[in-house]
Amino acid sequence: MKRGARIVVFLNNKLIACDTVVPLTIDLAEQRKDLAFEFVTFEERTYEAIRRNIVLYDAICSIGRLSFRGRRANERGSALASLRHRLGAIVWLLSLAARALAGRVIFVHFKALNRGPLRVLGAIAYRRTIYMEPTAIGYAPLERQVSDMMMHRRYRKSSIVGRYLIGFSEHWEPLGDEQLADRVRLKLPPPFRSAKWQEWLRQRADQYLDAVFRGEGLEPQQRIAVFILTWMGPSGLLAESDLFPTLFEETLEALADACPNLPIFLKPHPALRPHERTELIKRVRTRTRGIALLSDLHPMILGQRACFAVANCYSTTFSVLRALDVPTVEYTAYKPSILAVTDGGSMRPEFVSHFIQRDAAALTKTLRSLADAKVPAKAPAAVVSMSEPLLAVL
Repeated sequence: MKRGARIVVFLNNKLIACDTVVPLTIDLAEQRKDLAFEFVTFEERTYEAIRRNIVLYDAICSIGRLSFRGRRANERGSALASLRHRLGAIVWLLSLAARALAGRVIFVHFKALNRGPLRVLGAIAYRRTIYMEPTAIGYAPLERQVSDMMMHRRYRKSSIVGRYLIGFSEHWEPLGDEQLADRVRLKLPPPFRSAKWQEWLRQRADQYLDAVFRGEGLEPQQRIAVFILTWMGPSGLLAESDLFPTLFEETLEALADACPNLPIFLKPHPALRPHERTELIKRVRTRTRGIALLSDLHPMILGQRACFAVANCYSTTFSVLRALDVPTVEYTAYKPSILAVTDGGSMRPEFVSHFIQRDAAALTKTLRSLADAKVPAKAPAAVVSMSEPLLAVL
């Protein structure tokens, strides 16, 4: 890796890829001060979601920049805006191609360079291109089976671009694909276990958490509950497809009964629009009769003070919270055919402390027990150095 090189990360349209790669880049930046980082997204909603996620956004800005290279919704339909966008895109791509030819750029992607015009960049910089697993904990076989039962999915396969394959779980197929035997394959622990990343978070945790309280004119508290919100639309996961709003209301009621004095941090679904966020927090505060705060803070920040986390279906956020020994509660209503496959439990049982199949009384009892329990001092998740194996191959 040449000194002064730029690392360009092409993000997916889901926040999880950003959450996966940022800890690695923080680790690398600590070891190589000369590196510059650019995180690229082509989807406006993803760009705005990252900016709202103040922890990830601050981390990105501390080592580089976040770039939006797509077209904004208010520019569509304008011939002049379309021409301006196309010219800007061409100039940007040519500059990246020139850097690639000079050996001064490294590309990291999750599938963006596997097809379309960007594939050319991967071809030019093949030996400096990394194809990375988009999630730190992988897509487990049971989870995939449940996902396929929820709806018929077509898994589009395309040839993988990049000399390096970096994965984090035993479930990621490219690491075991014999057709990719000529690639340099590297398996790392989940990036959220990075020592440098956890140090970066610990230094800022109180600042972020206290700012949320003070932003609402409240005194900061040391014990909180976390409610991870899901999409409220129809789902093939549930016994009745439109049950998520009902489960949401039942969870709010349980929180109000079980822990009325515990501040509730609601972590919104990334798809929630600004006006929906405003209406949601008003409704929650009315129902819970207590302190309810809407927050996009990173789960490892929330986990510093969380007594527990609850959600109406399994969330990848649970994996981070379990690394900090935070109890996780999945209160849901799987359809019978899915329950039969999961043996009456969660689709990712290793990350769910308490699985409750629609029993409001049991939920209230569980939350009360967790809220009343003494919260042990949060020890850091088992930490590892991520930069050493990365620097060894780049």
